Amino acid sequence: MEFCKYCGEEVKEGIKFCNHCGKQLRESKTDDKSNPNPTDTQLNKDLNQEKTENEEEVSVSKDEVTSKSEISATSGADSLDEAQTGNKQPVQSKGVLQKNVLIFSGLGIIVLLIIGFVILNKMNSPSHLVKEFEQAINDEDSEKLISILSTDEEKLDINEETMNSFIKLYGSNKSDLRNMVAQLESQAEGHGTGYSIYPIELIKDGKKLLFIDDYKLNLLPVYINVSTTYENTEIFVNGDKLATADEEYFSDEVGPLTPGIHTVKAVYDTGFFHLDKEAEVEASDPGVASLVDLHLEGDNVSFDLLTNNYDQLSSIKLYINGKETDYDLTEDSRVGPLLIDGTMNASFEAEFPWGTMKTDDVPIEDSYIDFNFGDNEDFRQEIMDIIITFNEEFLETYTTGSEDVFTTTTIPLQEVILEEAEFNKEQDIVFKGAFHGIDFYQDSFDLKMSYDEFWEINVDTITYTEEDMFLAGDKENLQETEEEIRYEMVFDPQLEEWVVANLGYAGSMDEDKMERYKVDDPVMHTSEWDKKKKKGKKDKD
Repeated sequence: MEFCKYCGEEVKEGIKFCNHCGKQLRESKTDDKSNPNPTDTQLNKDLNQEKTENEEEVSVSKDEVTSKSEISATSGADSLDEAQTGNKQPVQSKGVLQKNVLIFSGLGIIVLLIIGFVILNKMNSPSHLVKEFEQAINDEDSEKLISILSTDEEKLDINEETMNSFIKLYGSNKSDLRNMVAQLESQAEGHGTGYSIYPIELIKDGKKLLFIDDYKLNLLPVYINVSTTYENTEIFVNGDKLATADEEYFSDEVGPLTPGIHTVKAVYDTGFFHLDKEAEVEASDPGVASLVDLHLEGDNVSFDLLTNNYDQLSSIKLYINGKETDYDLTEDSRVGPLLIDGTMNASFEAEFPWGTMKTDDVPIEDSYIDFNFGDNEDFRQEIMDIIITFNEEFLETYTTGSEDVFTTTTIPLQEVILEEAEFNKEQDIVFKGAFHGIDFYQDSFDLKMSYDEFWEINVDTITYTEEDMFLAGDKENLQETEEEIRYEMVFDPQLEEWVVANLGYAGSMDEDKMERYKVDDPVMHTSEWDKKKKKGKKDKD
């Protein structure tokens, strides 16, 4: 057996070509093609036989042959053609072939590296980065912006919410977007590195793969200058509290913020009343703060304590919209800020000799408010009950002259009524009448302290009676009457009760603010002396 001097595989003796690599093993003599000798013919037969055997061997050991046949397929085919045509080919060594393969492989790698460098350099070019930035805004792609932008400001947060706000700002201002992109393109060409009104700057950021310049789009912070009215007002931006006013007419910058459209809100809340105002602010210039004035529409309100001498009380608590405040109006009657558009109500509480009193709600519709502790439903009902009782007792006392009937008057008023009854008796003047009811004017329950330090209240009414006065022995002519009467009442500190001190003329009254009391079964009262005279006359007859 022989071995191929090219591939080293075992071959049969005498064959001209290697049945493994196809290389020519022996030189053949060139003869006239028209007269082939028998030796050549036999050689061709042997060659065909060897090829058949080779095919069988390939099918048996395919894995082994494949790797080698791939290397020498071309050269083997060429050699076979040479054998058939009788042309000679130069013999190549195995080392030369390997060297050629390495050369071509190296060239291929170099070409790939060059192509990769070109592509990578283009992908990392500043102009490509600017185009990606512009496309992300036009596509409203917040995730892409997050991947593109970076910032040197630690307090800035590049997230989906802030990038959506950024997109909203420039998506609705296409001209600003075009100008900003034009400036970035100028920076990409090495120009325009000075002051900019736009919040994005293109800067070189070292090297990538040691030899490719890397660039980044740097997001700059912006600020908003907020003005508001009152001390302790809280300033919120997009729901986050960023500042608290430390003085009246506060003005200061808040930030840093990501460029975009921000919701700025001023909130003044004392726990019992609430003022707020908000606005949307566009902030895009990193060099100049955007301005927003959140003036709260409140007023300082003065409460009148002097008219009714309420300054003599030990303390007056202020309630706003039903909630107790820390204000004591006897110490400071000026309170603010409050709304004076009627949306707020005030009420007042104080200690009196007869107990604690709290007023009903009073709408705040002016910067000067007078109030009345008589505006208390329970207190008004108590006073009305006393006046109703007074009218029943009055008729009984006026017709009997008894000193033991009255429980709702001062001693001086009681004496006046008894004197008039006694005069009627002496003059044989008869009074006959019944109390039918009374209309109370609700705005007239004016409680105040007099200058002699008595608490008093005046109540205007329309009092309804049926009555007549006539000489004894005459026939009565009863008529229904409506008399406008003011009941002047005082608190008796000895009796610790409210009593009627005087009767006067009522002021003007609004019929829409009257509350009526009607007697269901009126009692008719007649002067006792008329009854006695009639009885004596009857006995005489």
